[in-house]
Amino acid sequence: MFLNDFLQLLKTTAKICSHLKCLPCEYDVQKQRLVRIRGRQIIIFRIQCILSVLYCVVMFLNLALGSFQLIEKLIGVPFLLMYINVTNAGWNFDLDTTPIQVINGFMQFEVTQARGQDTPGDQNISSTTRGMKMFLQLINVSVAVMPLLILGLVTYRPCSPPFLLSIIPNCEAILCSFHWARDGIVLGVHLLETWIAWQMLFSGFTWIGFAYCAGIACVLDYYTILKRYTYPS
Repeated sequence: MFLNDFLQLLKTTAKICSHLKCLPCEYDVQKQRLVRIRGRQIIIFRIQCILSVLYCVVMFLNLALGSFQLIEKLIGVPFLLMYINVTNAGWNFDLDTTPIQVINGFMQFEVTQARGQDTPGDQNISSTTRGMKMFLQLINVSVAVMPLLILGLVTYRPCSPPFLLSIIPNCEAILCSFHWARDGIVLGVHLLETWIAWQMLFSGFTWIGFAYCAGIACVLDYYTILKRYTYPS
């Protein structure tokens, strides 16, 4: 269940998100639960929320109004939809504690009720939970690698829509001529987009992965245990 199968991955993800300042919470080792951030971290998190929305709006307008060929727009749409989805999942400007309480609720329930009674260990893990655990591990690696792949794409083709440099009219003609200052700005834009992608993807993945996907797997396990007690064989 959650403590046995998902907690370690949650700790790793929360530690990365703590460095990126992309979550309104962090994992407290002493309390063994998620706690809300305070002070300057709240300001940084809210700035990132606004920046994520602005980034999605700019990408949408770039695709909608830009003079790109149809195939170029179709290539850019999956990136836009991915960013919109994770931004929507990670948006929490008013610091709502509901998603935090959902994850803490699973951990607290297993500590007070399930642990020590009939908690399935690794050898008895259900196929649903095993599959979900492998799925979240795969997605976690993908979330970490995806911004690097995007960095490689925009380095090789900096004018690819819907990314920022493609907004510039005659982008390819302008970037073909070498100039150290211009190249420094281009590199800065690439690194900015990579950082934005990391904080957006990790923020959205945390709630989709642990509050929703892992939560469903845990509820199914709880139901199995409840049915075992209600209808003993």
